Amino acid sequence: MYGFSSLPSMIAAILIVVGLAGLTAFVIYEQRIEHPLLDIGLFRRNTVFAYSNLAALINYGGYLCGRVRVSLYLQQLKGCRPKTPVWC
Repeated sequence: MYGFSSLPSMIAAILIVVGLAGLTAFVIYEQRIEHPLLDIGLFRRNTVFAYSNLAALINYGGYLCGRVRVSLYLQQLKGCRPKTPVWC
């Protein structure tokens, strides 16, 4: 995530590649051990579980997007300072 937040620089691309390599290594390791921390196969075997997790991700992503946009609206267009009441 730090790589995405500093994307115009070259170090950001390196951090993104290292993060994706680490995620891939984690998934491969979890698939091979007897008692995994996160059962990756559960997403393939149980479609209800997989789709409900996808729906939750979309739901919380949309909620967070709305919260960020409202806070920017209140600060930049309405002139509210952070940590003041909504009615400023």
